[in-house]
Amino acid sequence: MTTHTAYCPPARQRLRSSFGALLLAAALPGGALAADFDVEITGFADDIGQAAVELYASQGAYESRRPDALHAAPIVARRARLRINGLDGAYALIAYHDRDSDGRQRTLPFRIPIDATGYSQGAWRAFNSPDWVLASFSSDIEPPLQLIRLRTNAFVAFGQMMAIGLPVLLTVFVGLGIIRRIRLAFTQARKADPS
Repeated sequence: MTTHTAYCPPARQRLRSSFGALLLAAALPGGALAADFDVEITGFADDIGQAAVELYASQGAYESRRPDALHAAPIVARRARLRINGLDGAYALIAYHDRDSDGRQRTLPFRIPIDATGYSQGAWRAFNSPDWVLASFSSDIEPPLQLIRLRTNAFVAFGQMMAIGLPVLLTVFVGLGIIRRIRLAFTQARKADPS
């Protein structure tokens, strides 16, 4: 699995000295410092663009939508997989379909996402992000895996239906009306000419 980190603020990076890391590893059971998490994302409409996963290490960062890191992965057969290394603490993930591969999620006012979006722990809210309590997870959960299914909120789905579905529906009804008038004209012509 590949991970491409596009953004990681230097102030949020944790630096550990080799000596300190060795002491901590010796003190912890099993010698584990931090967990490596696999993230699997489903629900893509197509393979255009990339999967983007924003990592939040605190409730404040999550609520202000200031990710501690942004990871990207290719979409293959409408699925994406990546690994996030070195998690230690509580985190939340927001994944979305980054169709133009610019590393930014498209939103409407009040941060309503336009792009198909999913959250860690399977959390979901119809119009904006679920609360930190619902989306956050601890790095010590087993197995170290987050399954995220992308969804489109109801407002955007209705808008897409109106933009795409309504013209198609009108075209179908107009076509059926034309066919009905042609059949009616042929039926009347047959009745008028009995031979």
